[in-house]
Amino acid sequence: MKQQTSVPFSSVTASSDFVDFTLKQLRVAFIRSRCLSNEIEIAGVELRAGLVSAEAALAHVIEAGGEAFLNWASS
Repeated sequence: MKQQTSVPFSSVTASSDFVDFTLKQLRVAFIRSRCLSNEIEIAGVELRAGLVSAEAALAHVIEAGGEAFLNWASS
């Protein structure tokens, strides 16, 4: 019969803790991405309605953290 190798309990706990931490970080990133998506949508709606200028809409998105998605605007 094959002998089972046991994994020390502490390494299982550490790994499990890291998985839990990573899952929580991914949930936070997902929520932040949804918030940024909403801010981009708001800027578009305001611009289409004529409530803000194009520059103000870009500034709004950049202020919300969406500058990486607007790198074309700097060229």
